[in-house]
Amino acid sequence: MKKAGMKMARPTDGKRSRHARYAALMALACAVVAATCGIVGCAQGWGGQADAASGQAAKVDDAYISEEDVANWISQYRKSNSLTDEVSYAQYLASQSMSVLQLRTRAIEQLATNLIVQKRAEELGVVPSDEEVQAEIDAAKATYALDDDSTWNSMLEQYGMSEDDIRRQYKINLEEKAIAEKDVAKRDPTDQELLSFIQTYLMGTTQKHAWRIVFKGDDAQSRAQALHSELIQRQSAGTLNLDAFEELARSNSDDENVQQDGGEYVWSGSSMNADERTLFADTEEGGFTEAGEVGEDGTWEILYCDTTYTFSEESTLTEIPSDLPSGLRDEIAESAAETLWQTEGQLYLSNLLEKAQITVYPVPEEASYKVDMTLAAQSASSTSGSGNSSSTSSANSGGQ
Repeated sequence: MKKAGMKMARPTDGKRSRHARYAALMALACAVVAATCGIVGCAQGWGGQADAASGQAAKVDDAYISEEDVANWISQYRKSNSLTDEVSYAQYLASQSMSVLQLRTRAIEQLATNLIVQKRAEELGVVPSDEEVQAEIDAAKATYALDDDSTWNSMLEQYGMSEDDIRRQYKINLEEKAIAEKDVAKRDPTDQELLSFIQTYLMGTTQKHAWRIVFKGDDAQSRAQALHSELIQRQSAGTLNLDAFEELARSNSDDENVQQDGGEYVWSGSSMNADERTLFADTEEGGFTEAGEVGEDGTWEILYCDTTYTFSEESTLTEIPSDLPSGLRDEIAESAAETLWQTEGQLYLSNLLEKAQITVYPVPEEASYKVDMTLAAQSASSTSGSGNSSSTSSANSGGQ
């Protein structure tokens, strides 16, 4: 049975706004969040012939990153941060104590990382197929209800991206994962790492253990609602217990795995009621199904919570709680191991980038991403301009 992932420190109100869906998809698809800034480019492949005079921004070993790639990256960065006019662009850079040259360097670093990922994926033979890339995109569209063309195209236009941009980034995402699976060993967290994970993600949260009955098909909703009403009556009459629910899961579920294990749904954070034992039928918009385990095909389920565990709000936790249920500890350890693996995978990519021979060429005089930093002073709410003159000088000098 596929386990539901733990939703650590991630409260949910059942439904997401369309804006939240956009933001979540874009964070997944092309990392346009300013802090990570993983916007794609179309850098030239390995072994290409070029030099600074032919419009190149940088050389990465024997591959090149064009100025057009850098300009596109910065353009998408600006759109993702709503910096569509020169004044807001200058004010943003000033507020971040960042020059145009520094932003260009960030773009080159990301594009260089993309090139290195592509090269390593080719070396390992783990380049994803077009079908695999499309499957990832389709899954994201379904998860965030962006499966109609008009909504999808509107979202792409909002971020200044094309279908090709999205496909390239998804391909890189898959390559990064495949490289990590080949080159970065997964390991169990130490007790100290497990404690740190709890301190970071779980303080003040309530984790719940649930069982489920799964309904599929055209009549899934009506069958779920009918049984749910019956179970509520049995619960009120005191004739419903966990053993009875397990039997109902075996006899009513349309999922073979659920039938076999009596509907155990392991531990997960959720938006269930605070009651220790609770029942409800749920659609794809709320509760456990929000993580995408069920609901994408109209699946309905009834959940029965038998155990809860609440982590205190105290931030002074110095050891793993002794009363932590073993099943919950296993789930936390699994999530912590995944987080460690992802972190170590990023460090591995950073090391590959550090080992690469990178030559950065000067900023062209006509670069479209240059801006007059004196525009930042046009708003009284902008930050102090103490570093603005140096930013302008750096941006216009073309220095490295």
